[in-house]
Amino acid sequence: MGTILFLIICVISNYMGILRYILAVAVVLAHSEMPFRVSVGGNMAVQIFFMISGFYMALVLTSRYADKSYFLFITNRFFRIFPVYWFILVATLVGSLILGVFFNKWSKLLPFFEYSELLSFEAYLYIFVSNLIIFGQDLALFLGIGNDGGLFFTSDFTKQDPSVYKFMLVPQAWTLSLELIFYLIAPFIVNRSISLLVLLILASVCLRILLYVLFDLYADPWSHRFFLSELSLFLLGALSYRLRGYLSIYSRYTKYILTVAYLLGVVFYGILFTSLSTMWIWYLLTFMLLPTIFDVTAKSKIDRWVGELSYPIYIAHMIVVGVVKILAESKGISLAVAGGINILASTLLAVVIVRMLVVPIDAFRNRRVEQA
Repeated sequence: MGTILFLIICVISNYMGILRYILAVAVVLAHSEMPFRVSVGGNMAVQIFFMISGFYMALVLTSRYADKSYFLFITNRFFRIFPVYWFILVATLVGSLILGVFFNKWSKLLPFFEYSELLSFEAYLYIFVSNLIIFGQDLALFLGIGNDGGLFFTSDFTKQDPSVYKFMLVPQAWTLSLELIFYLIAPFIVNRSISLLVLLILASVCLRILLYVLFDLYADPWSHRFFLSELSLFLLGALSYRLRGYLSIYSRYTKYILTVAYLLGVVFYGILFTSLSTMWIWYLLTFMLLPTIFDVTAKSKIDRWVGELSYPIYIAHMIVVGVVKILAESKGISLAVAGGINILASTLLAVVIVRMLVVPIDAFRNRRVEQA
């Protein structure tokens, strides 16, 4: 029954948007501490997002911004990311204050109270600036706090007490830091020769292997948070777009069949596959099928609307997860039920954010492009 419902949703909503929505939901479930995993996990969902981002950046830089300035492209990307992020940042601060004052659960502000005397001025400055401008939040996952309150690099942030990442008010925004870095360099890379893209991808993959083999750096955060290693995934997406004429050669019905099969694989990945090698095979499959998925959804307004929900869900869901966790503990709600509530509430919150912020901001961004 669930599979039939999913297929109906795919037919109604098409596919690229529903793929982005599924990946956002996978992250929500990963942070919901579910007792089981059905779809791709949070880390893998983020990395597929990186590939989709690379695909879309190659698309817009080749078409919409082909004759536009670098400044227009970058500022429009920033308008896309920062207003929603700042809205969630303020909501997190206000929500944490309310929880602290009325329920004595200070949530994201708790580390600041517990370790206020430990942090040096430089550490406070880094934490304040990175929370505000997003850039550098990925760095928090490579840092520890020394006895003097200063920051130092560490190979395993999970062994640090306190961990610097705990001071990030919107902790999942570390991925936005990687996205923003990619936006800054994308105009200089994605439209270059295919051979250069392939060379950069191989260099990034080789760096990942060298970090693993020579320095034993293969676990979190090196597995999926180090930009130079993750660059291969962004560029795989861009290369997929550049090779779309060769990768999307199927008949109309074959494209639909392949797309539905791929989406079902994403939904049930946790049941069907487990090994690390399978994960990278899946990334290559994503590389091959992104043009096909895009072809069957390119003109769908519904698909675009569904896809628009993915970013607000991703950036806002930790607020929902935190509130639901408190309610679940007090009411004895199971983790599975709480996970379902998280998905529904995060989706509804995302709809509100899209109506309030994304739609008017996108209209402003579109006017800027038209005027240019």
